[in-house]
Amino acid sequence: MNKILITLGEPAGIGPDLCVMLAEKYLTRNTVVIADPCLIETSAKTLKKKIKLNILNEIDSRTHAGPSVINILPINLTAKNTPGKLNPKNASYVIETIKKAADLCLIGKANSMVTGPISMSVLNDGGYEISGHTEFLANICKHKSVMM
Repeated sequence: MNKILITLGEPAGIGPDLCVMLAEKYLTRNTVVIADPCLIETSAKTLKKKIKLNILNEIDSRTHAGPSVINILPINLTAKNTPGKLNPKNASYVIETIKKAADLCLIGKANSMVTGPISMSVLNDGGYEISGHTEFLANICKHKSVMM
């Protein structure tokens, strides 16, 4: 199955809300979100939306599809999250979700990834010196970065 992995980016940003709203439009079985399930549940409650989380033990676990179903490969937040309040203590969480998605693509367990918006300043404040997704992913893939 061709899997598409989604990382939500900055947990205090718009990514979790977009995920919940996207689920209303019907995500396919091959779409997997890499995030903290509590982050998505909190967003759904705030938006007053009903969702069904299918928490995967591993990327090869059985996925589901249907109205408001989100297949999620869990990675836990490293600090309490408050929507709208950026927290450098969650920088390692953001980095881990992106690395996980990239690594799964590199080993052929997924065919593509979609990344939510990140805050470079928050990641830098959290101890990670990156200038953006493109350069970070190029480094993971051991290739030069190319932007179009």
